[in-house]
Amino acid sequence: MKIRLGLRLLSLSLPFALSVLLPVGLLQAKDSEVKTKHAGGALEFLLNTPSGDLTVYLPDDMASGDTISGSILTAPKGNTEAERAKNRETLQTYVVEIGGQKVPASKGIFDWMIPTPAKSSLLKIFSSGKEVANMAIPVSETRPATPPAKFQLPNLGQQWRLVQIEGPFDGTLSTTRLSWTASGNLSGEFERLAESPRKAVFRSPLNVSGPIQIQLKEGAAEAKGPFRNVAVRLSAPKTNLIKGETTTMTIKLEGLQGINEKFSLHLVKDGVVTMQGGDDQTISIQPGEIGNDGSFTLTRTMTGMQKGNWTATASVVPR
Repeated sequence: MKIRLGLRLLSLSLPFALSVLLPVGLLQAKDSEVKTKHAGGALEFLLNTPSGDLTVYLPDDMASGDTISGSILTAPKGNTEAERAKNRETLQTYVVEIGGQKVPASKGIFDWMIPTPAKSSLLKIFSSGKEVANMAIPVSETRPATPPAKFQLPNLGQQWRLVQIEGPFDGTLSTTRLSWTASGNLSGEFERLAESPRKAVFRSPLNVSGPIQIQLKEGAAEAKGPFRNVAVRLSAPKTNLIKGETTTMTIKLEGLQGINEKFSLHLVKDGVVTMQGGDDQTISIQPGEIGNDGSFTLTRTMTGMQKGNWTATASVVPR
């Protein structure tokens, strides 16, 4: 999922390797566009509407016989709180249908028991009783490998990106919590997005960076560990160039104080430009390169190939 600053300089979705890429159907409706992608252990279905965005998340390892949980998120448009409130009300009247079960967008989290054998399953979205999108849901007839006996907590992530935890889950988000605590008595929770019997997917908090402690509760089971939530900020004087014109993109990472292991940053450009060092590159960052304030900064020269906009994505690669 991309959070757009100016002209889409900041991208906020974690890269995870996928063992299988399955086809997902797409239907466009008037004044609406659905985009689908794999993101950090989840399937993301994004519907753009005149009132704002509606996003549905499902785990990306769904199999016949599973009980799984998904979520519906709304992001209203508007320049004032009154406009956003009105658009939020409109978005919450949308209805998502999955496996014949209708879920109001206002509900947020839902469960689905996938039949055995798995039949052709659809995800449908309705507005004012009218179907505006209809997508095939990839469900495997073969049960994936047994999850680890213990929860595999990550120790590195990025603000607002998706985080997946593998382990013995029950597939129901209502029994799952991932909380965090930081120095200064700060605390909060990761946003719950999707769950299968083998993993749960969350979104990292945006209001804290640096080393924190995380605690997972899955029913009566519990797991704790250290986690580093890295802030990544991209900026450039111009995101629209003509042929031969250059600009400098600055990438600044924050929250790295005390880190003692090297890690990687994946940098990708999109648009009619070339990027210094290559259009798709992975940069290894050593602890000795981190500033005393816990920050790391690098720059890349962007050169226009023809007139047009460009974007870039910077992703901390989880260890």
